[in-house]
Amino acid sequence: MSSGVPESSVVRPSDRKTPAGVWILVILDALFAGIVPLLLTIVACFSEEARQVLPVDPTSFVVRVLLTTGVILGGVLALRGEKRGRNLLVAAVIVHHVLIILNNIGMALADVPVEVSSERPWSPTRIWSNVLMSVLWIAVHVWYFLGKPTREYFSE
Repeated sequence: MSSGVPESSVVRPSDRKTPAGVWILVILDALFAGIVPLLLTIVACFSEEARQVLPVDPTSFVVRVLLTTGVILGGVLALRGEKRGRNLLVAAVIVHHVLIILNNIGMALADVPVEVSSERPWSPTRIWSNVLMSVLWIAVHVWYFLGKPTREYFSE
């Protein structure tokens, strides 16, 4: 049964050109919200010195693995033009950055004095700039991936 549309005019997802912005954001997400945090978590689990500085409980390890898997899988599917990949990528990146925001706000509001030195680079200014960068990164993802021009690239 014919749908009335010539078969030659139907554009399959594999025939469409992936927008450059999708490539750029997926690569940055894969690096900074996927691979690097996963490697840091693995190093923290297996290094005795790292565990003394940054204790890793099993819940945070599972959350980190699930988030990085979601970012990488969502990125691959988004590059293929799949709507579910775009949604997974945006959701995983938003959760990743919300956790960063909550962590940084918790550090900023803690009553522990923060020393500014080469050994401890967490000044209050740096903490709040991390919060701002995460908010901006979330805004970029929502604006770009859910905006009309990019939304048209993704298939059902």
